Amino acid sequence: MYAYLDSTKVLETGTDDAIAKAKQAYWAAYKANWRKNHRKATIQFTIAFSEAEAIQISVSAKQHKRSRSRFIKESCMAYINKSFLFPDQVALGVIKQSMALNYHALQKLFDANVLPFQVGRMVMLQMTELEQVLRQQLHNPKTIEQMVEEAVKRNPEYKEILIRLLKNIRV
Repeated sequence: MYAYLDSTKVLETGTDDAIAKAKQAYWAAYKANWRKNHRKATIQFTIAFSEAEAIQISVSAKQHKRSRSRFIKESCMAYINKSFLFPDQVALGVIKQSMALNYHALQKLFDANVLPFQVGRMVMLQMTELEQVLRQQLHNPKTIEQMVEEAVKRNPEYKEILIRLLKNIRV
C-alpha cells in the first residue's frame, strides 16, 4: 500500500483526507484485482432451491455449525468422496487434540522411564493404533449396509431375524 501511496505522491503533498481517499482507492483496486484473480482460479456454480429445500439446508447447516454455502460444498464433496461430514468441527478438533495430548503424556512417561521399556512401547503402539482407528471412524464411518453385513458374518442367525423384521415393516 505504501508503494502505491508513494507513487501517487499523496504522502508528500496530500492532506489527511486525501491520504484516506488514496488508501480507499488502493484497497478498492486491490479487492477488485483479488476478485478477478479468484474468479479465474475457481469455478462457481449458481443453483436454485425451493423455499422448503432452502429451509432444510439452513437447518442442516446450522446443525453442522457451518454457513449454508460451506455446508452445501462440504456435504456435496463428502457425498462424492463417500466420506462423512462431521457435524461439529470444534468437537472433532477437541477429540483430535485430546488424542494428541494423551499420546504426548504417554510419551513423557515413557521417556522418563516411569513405564518399563516393553510396556511403554506396547502402550505407545496401542495408542497409535487407537488414534488411527478413531480417525478412520470419525472421517469415514461404516455405512449401515457394512455394519449389517459384518454382523451377519459374525452371527449368521441374524440374517433370518433381519428378514423377518423387514417383512413385518409397514411402509
